[in-house]
Parts: sequence; C-alpha cells; structure tokens
Amino acid sequence: MNEVLRLARPDILALETYVTGRDDADVAGVSVYLDANESPYPPFAHGGESGGDGPWPSNRYPEPQPAWLLERFASHYETSPARLLVSRGAEEAISLLVRAFCEARVDHVVVNPPTFGMYEVAARIHGAGVRAVPLLTGDGFRLDVDGILDAASSGVKLVFVCTPNNPTGTPVPGEDVMRLAEALRGKALVVADETYLEFHGAASLGGLVGRRPNLVVLRTLSKAYGLAGERCGVTIAHPQVIAILRKVLAPYPLTQSSLRVLSRALSPEGITHAHENILRVRAERTRMEAALARTPAVLRVHPSVTNFVLFETRDPTLLVKHLHAAGVKVRDRSDQPGLDRCVRVTIGTPAENNAMLAAVHRFSPTGEHISSAARPEPAAGAISVRDPH
Repeated sequence: MNEVLRLARPDILALETYVTGRDDADVAGVSVYLDANESPYPPFAHGGESGGDGPWPSNRYPEPQPAWLLERFASHYETSPARLLVSRGAEEAISLLVRAFCEARVDHVVVNPPTFGMYEVAARIHGAGVRAVPLLTGDGFRLDVDGILDAASSGVKLVFVCTPNNPTGTPVPGEDVMRLAEALRGKALVVADETYLEFHGAASLGGLVGRRPNLVVLRTLSKAYGLAGERCGVTIAHPQVIAILRKVLAPYPLTQSSLRVLSRALSPEGITHAHENILRVRAERTRMEAALARTPAVLRVHPSVTNFVLFETRDPTLLVKHLHAAGVKVRDRSDQPGLDRCVRVTIGTPAENNAMLAAVHRFSPTGEHISSAARPEPAAGAISVRDPH
C-alpha cells in the first residue's frame, strides 16, 4: 500500500466519494443542464457594490456572522437572529452537526433512503455510524416514523429528514417530524432539511424550534434564489445548538463578494424576483409532469413538490445516455434504494424543458418509430427549441 494511503483513516479510504452534478468531465456538447436541481434563473442583481452595512473591501476579512445578514434572515424566516447560523451551503451545516454532536466510532445518525446522500457521507467522514430506515416506497415514499424511533432507541445523536425529499420530490408531513422531535427530546437532534420548501409552499418548521430545542431546520438560497454558486445555507436552531455549531465553524464562512450578492438577493426587489421565478418553476413542473406522463418511454411520473421530477422508464441508463448525446444532462437515480428504474430531471426554463421533452420523445430502446402524435404540446407562451442532435 502506498505510504501516504497508510496514513489515512481506513474508513475514509473505504468511503465512496459523493458524486455531484458537476463531477462528470464528459460534458462536451451538453447545452441543457437539468441534473443538479439548480435554479434556471439568475439571481436578482442591480448596480452598486455595497449593501447591508456598506462596502466590503476584499483586502479585509469578512464578518463571520454579520449582524445585518442575520437580521435579514431572521425577518425572512420569521425567527430571531440568536437562532441562526450562516454557513457555506446546507452541506456545511450537515457536516458541522455531525462533527459537533457525534463521537467517532460511538454515535450514529439515522437516514431514510432514498434521500440526499450527504447525510451518510458526512457521518462516514467523521467516523459516525449510519442506521438506514428506508422510506415506505410502496406507500408514496412515506417516512417510517415507527421504524426511525426503533432505530434511534439508543446510540443515535442525529436523525436527518429531508422535506421535501430529494430525489423523490415528496413532502414529509410536519406532524411526523414533530412526533420524532418530541419522542427523541433529550436523546437526539431531529434535522429537517427544507432545501426545496419554497417550491412546495408549505409552512416551515423553523418557527417551531422554540418549542422543540432538539429540532434543527436547514434552509438554503441555492435553489429558489438561484445562488447555488455562492454557497449560502442557514441553520435555524435553539441558541445553545447554534453556540455549539459556531465552535466548529470555520472562522470566515462567507466571502466579501458573496455578502454583496446576498445583500441584493435579500432586498425587497430580490425577494420579489425570487418569488416570480418560483412561480415559473411551479408552472413548468406541472407542464413537465403532464408531458412526461404522455410519453411512451415513461412508465410513471412520481408527483413532486420540488424543482425536479422523478420518473420511471424501462432502461434509465440508456435513456440518460441518449439525452446526454442530445445535449441534455439529467440524473440517473436507478442506483438508489427503491428507485430501480428512475431518472430525475430538474425543472429548467421552458426552452430547456422543451429540448429535454423533444429528446425523450425520440428515444426508443426497441428502435420503434414514435409517432409525432404522442409528442406533448408545449404550454402557451413556451419557447420551442430544436434539439442539437
């Protein structure tokens, strides 16, 4: 074994690297990216390089947790600044929670596959055990609350619940999350990841943190606000939890340039801009679900309340390759538990969605001719796009 490899932790060497939507180096010819659940619309922007407290010169270190930014988030999420922590995306918050609350080779986390893979990756990296309680796939991907409580009876410090869930696109009833928080009070933290909540329109659980000190809620500006490239996540939790997380947070999680962008995005005009884009995505989601359901290559479309749609097809790997060759990137999810034939497609602009639908309609694993009569009609006002190939 290489002498450097011998220095690494064995569990890290055995860990399978998390694959992001941009790890694939083979992107030649791709012009439509519908694989990473990003917003297809740029964030709000206007002139000027200052906001919040004023200008931020790049030669100075940024404030670790700017008071003006916490105040804006407190107003936006209807909570208090003392219950907020800003981090480099929700992914960093997940890592901070494991680092702060799980003792390596002693404590465990609970995950509910199929779900966001970073919960397990973060646990493995920090030496925590993972107990998987699968979603009830035969019941609309419902959370198995009783199964989670059994798994968390001892040795568990964190229970991760993605709501709405990625990659299924399904919501978790708030009462299920609160039942977990009540039952595990004093035993474990229940972490509700609300990354896709804006596309659902349901009420956040963040306002209930004051009643359940072991409830943690994660929010992000990556999806609804089109700021995936700026890496800004927000943790809503009891002030004591926030204080603990700050102990393991990097000194300067936000850059001066990201603070400028956040100031614009969280302005009244920026919030209005984001809400308009959310409505566009919701409308396109409805159209995409209906169009995919009429497509011969699609066996089933799972209902979604997010900015993506999960659907089943006979040969997901072949379909994804076909779409890639046509210049459209989507995500093959058939390697996930309970998703044997599933592909996930992010909702893009009308033009991007039309390009994807056109390519799917040309796909036939048997080589059969697909009649143009089966082709879905674009919504009124949608832009038709000729596929590159």
